[in-house]
Amino acid sequence: MERTEAPELTRRALITGALIGALLTPCNVYSGLKIGWSFNMSIAAALLSYAFWQVAERGLGTRHWGLLENNINQTTASSAASIISGGLVAPIPALTLITGQQLGWASMWLWVFAVSALGIVVAVLLRGAMIERTGLAFPAGVATAETVTQIYRRGREATLRVRALASAALLAGSVKLVLDLGGVAARLSPPLGIALPASLARGGVGTASFKNLGLSLDSSLLMLGFGAIIGPRAGVSLLAGALIAWLGLAPWVIERGWAEAGPADGIWFGALVEWLIWPGVAMMTTASLFAFFSKPKMIFSAFAGLLGGRKAEEDCLKNIELPMRVFVVGIPIVGAAVVYLAYK
Repeated sequence: MERTEAPELTRRALITGALIGALLTPCNVYSGLKIGWSFNMSIAAALLSYAFWQVAERGLGTRHWGLLENNINQTTASSAASIISGGLVAPIPALTLITGQQLGWASMWLWVFAVSALGIVVAVLLRGAMIERTGLAFPAGVATAETVTQIYRRGREATLRVRALASAALLAGSVKLVLDLGGVAARLSPPLGIALPASLARGGVGTASFKNLGLSLDSSLLMLGFGAIIGPRAGVSLLAGALIAWLGLAPWVIERGWAEAGPADGIWFGALVEWLIWPGVAMMTTASLFAFFSKPKMIFSAFAGLLGGRKAEEDCLKNIELPMRVFVVGIPIVGAAVVYLAYK
């Protein structure tokens, strides 16, 4: 482990994190638009910076890239890659698809800046309550901390992880290049015209196929990597939800006449998703709220420091240099700015 007096908030740590974040952000935007899921880029940022500065240290004699600097780097990079939470892969594309309106760069910049500022203000305010006092476990942060600690504790560990990262990147890029340039991707798709043994024929709409319902196997390694990250439990859950929705509910919706079947050789996704989205959103929202409110003691304990007087306030904000009045004034102002920009 490293000495506590090692440099931490340095210029090169911030610049490295910003550059890596700029590199990883388009990846998150693409994956969000492709599969509706974004990734925490902290571990990737830590490994990339470690590899770069190790080479620079050996070849150019630069100062050692320490654990604390790397922590600032991965924090900066992951915050940049998480900027898509400002609506870049869901509400804004949906607005364009529905209305045809495309936001200019100035509007996009103002919106993302305002939403990010609101998130920062609220996060700083709740940091003491959620982390220092209650000790909530954040899986992504814990995994990043363990990874960074291991690569600095054991040099071989870092080398193996960097090699795995580089090898996977080279493999995925090569496969994507070959499939796209050679036109192989289309030939790898399954026979989407296979008819489903659904009851659509009884509804007078003929026989549906996997293609009509938008079901296919994706040859991209993005999906394989996605499954490796989320694990089998979440993967099986997603697969079960897709099968229930598109092989169970979708044919039933068409048979009931709530959605019209499209051309025999077309994809009926647009008409069906308008119905399937509502039970899906209801289940996700209900599950999230139930998980949150099922632990009332933890909630009350987390927020007790914000309502327990000056002593509790000092305990919650002991590691934060900003006074409480900054939050009292800042949150309404930034919140009003977000509401105004959303309205405009």
